[in-house]
Amino acid sequence: MNKNRTFFLGFCAQFLQYGTALLILPFITIFLSEEKVGLWFVFLTIIALSMLLDFGFQPTFARNFALAYSGVDSLQKLGISAQENNHPNYSLVLELLKTAKLIYLLISIVTFLLLLLAGTQYIEYLVSQDVTLSYNEVSLAWYILIVGVSLNACFMWISPFLIGSDNVDKNYIYLIVNKIVFASIGIALLFLNAGLLGLASAFVMGVISARLTASFLTRNELKKCIDKKGERSGAGSYFEILKIIWPTASRMGVVSISTFLILRYNLLVVSSFFGLKIAASYGLTLQVLMALNSVGQLLFQINLPGMVKARVDRNSEILRRIYLKSTWYFFLMFLAGVPFLAVWGNDILSIIGSSTKLLDFKMLMLFSVIVMLEGNHSNAGLVITTGNNIPFMLSSVLSGVSIGLLSVSSGYLGLGLFYILLSQGVVQILYNNWRWPLYVYQEIKGMEA
Repeated sequence: MNKNRTFFLGFCAQFLQYGTALLILPFITIFLSEEKVGLWFVFLTIIALSMLLDFGFQPTFARNFALAYSGVDSLQKLGISAQENNHPNYSLVLELLKTAKLIYLLISIVTFLLLLLAGTQYIEYLVSQDVTLSYNEVSLAWYILIVGVSLNACFMWISPFLIGSDNVDKNYIYLIVNKIVFASIGIALLFLNAGLLGLASAFVMGVISARLTASFLTRNELKKCIDKKGERSGAGSYFEILKIIWPTASRMGVVSISTFLILRYNLLVVSSFFGLKIAASYGLTLQVLMALNSVGQLLFQINLPGMVKARVDRNSEILRRIYLKSTWYFFLMFLAGVPFLAVWGNDILSIIGSSTKLLDFKMLMLFSVIVMLEGNHSNAGLVITTGNNIPFMLSSVLSGVSIGLLSVSSGYLGLGLFYILLSQGVVQILYNNWRWPLYVYQEIKGMEA
């Protein structure tokens, strides 16, 4: 795998992943009201909420695919088994793949039912609070979006397989196709005055186009696995594999729910207490900072297979080098990006004709520090999970619940958006922000002993 090519593709994919809203924002502000802009960000937040049904399987499958490709003879509930062979265990890869496809089919069905029943109720509530919104337009757009999200859930095995097989560059191509199709078709349909219906339809088309692309990206690797599956032993039935991976996946699932409460739940709180216009500014700021965060995390994602192999080989030097290099790059992205946003962000939005602006300077700075520290300890968490260990589940749950309760309480007490943000930062800096980077340092030192 060419690391420079992978980095470039990763940069484009992460920019498109979180920057699509920025690419089409001028067109949204021309053709949609500010209330609909806020509603679109609410749609995106609910989509992120539905993705929690993955319940930790994506990173768990990616890590186990990487282990199978590194040559382990079997999977472990916790920790890593000894490396039995320098060659990939293709039989184990195929059994993992069949299990992943089955699990994501079930997740897709559950996602569809939950969004149709529970999600629709919340969307109808928001529409009833704003007389400028058309119930028929919003509800039809929402139903189309439900189909797209459910299809996307069914295809979520693709990224873990590509990442775990050290085809990270192909995974980025898969993501890029999805976002380019969504953005281009979304813009075209906005020009045709399709509104929210156009954006929802473009989302579905992006998912379908990416899946068709993935059939070509995975073809050679799947053929190789099938041709060589008889060379090694596998893990057994669907149930046996699920029993092995569930302890780690379930812990990661709980962490994912907590992460949603920490980073994204506040948009629902803001839209409920302060209205869709303020939610639009909050959502835009969050999108931009999460884009910056994701670009900063590129080296960690690209080097996931390398970190897993370093664990298998107990090579602390390689693991330390990857962690330090990736961490320096992460902070560099924030140190370069945040001042740019603070000085020129709203000016650029004005030039392109956006009526939605970033949060004011004080809240932007606070939000930036919060997201940066959150991203840093999340990077440490990723390094920790390469050892098939999730020691941060309890602290994540306590933090997520605390932030959720404090945010809602701040809204009820009328304390304002600044205090909602502040509560998030205070809770995290008390423990998670410093504990897990320190844990990685101590773990690497322990490998040398």
